[in-house]
Amino acid sequence: MAYQFDVNNNNGANGGAEVMFALRQLLVSVGWVVLADSDGTTYSGTGVQITHASSGANGMNNSRAWFRIQDPAGRREFCIQRGTAGNTAWWIKYSALDRFTTGGDATNMPTATDQQNVGGGSSVVGATIFATANTYQYHLGADDAAPYTFYAFAAVDTTAVTAGAFFMDAMVAGSYPAEDTDPVVITATNSTLTYSSWTSASASSAPSGWFRMNMTREAWVIMLGHRYYNSGYGIMAPSEGTHANPYTTGEDTLPIPYGRAASAGSCLGWKGVGSMVRWTVQDRANMDTISAGGVRFRVLMDDVTFPWPDVVPVLA
Repeated sequence: MAYQFDVNNNNGANGGAEVMFALRQLLVSVGWVVLADSDGTTYSGTGVQITHASSGANGMNNSRAWFRIQDPAGRREFCIQRGTAGNTAWWIKYSALDRFTTGGDATNMPTATDQQNVGGGSSVVGATIFATANTYQYHLGADDAAPYTFYAFAAVDTTAVTAGAFFMDAMVAGSYPAEDTDPVVITATNSTLTYSSWTSASASSAPSGWFRMNMTREAWVIMLGHRYYNSGYGIMAPSEGTHANPYTTGEDTLPIPYGRAASAGSCLGWKGVGSMVRWTVQDRANMDTISAGGVRFRVLMDDVTFPWPDVVPVLA
């Protein structure tokens, strides 16, 4: 298992289309397959129509351009469409098992019987995921081994404020109920990646996932990220100044437990422990890196960290 990266990319005039096209290319490089696509004018049933991030023929940055991509296991699929509202807006659909096999043409994505919307978009207008074009750096990572987690996030030039994020994280083996047929959480958001955005019942930017998929009471719901809390000491993580590891003197990160507590109101219970995205344990600036043995291996954004190659982050 190894993450492959495409980081420190200066966003240009094509904005979110550059991010999504670069993510498509990175996912393909680790074994994902584009099964169909359209540049908003011409449909391809073999996924070869979109070849660049710009507008015009074969471009990702056209109104209603879209692609369908399947993971290397031939199971999970995403359909991703550039919205009519511009390259900041996207309609992202997810299919855990049934696949996008119905329909699909020059301006419309295909459908799946189990499809769910990710990130607020539910029509060709799309929902805002990324900031204004040419104002941020974007960074991508994808695991080349099952369960094929991935991320894409953007940071505003100079300030490194969150400018958009899209990721799929899988639960650690053994941490989720054996009956869970889709142990992943997914989000696409233009909001900050702070615990306050992920730990309340109304946290619309928090990751979502299946509750009791293919069982009675199944539902696609927000999966709250839980904090580490002690009644005597208060919040220990994320970002509350927990001390360095007493054995290595290095900085730790902590896995994120996902589930639905009573405050969520319904669909209550445990999801699992995330494997890719982790809580921070010390207050740090966005795009700071965490190192071990002099090698950078994680990067911070708000209250979470992502896998990172051993390179210096570019801020502008």
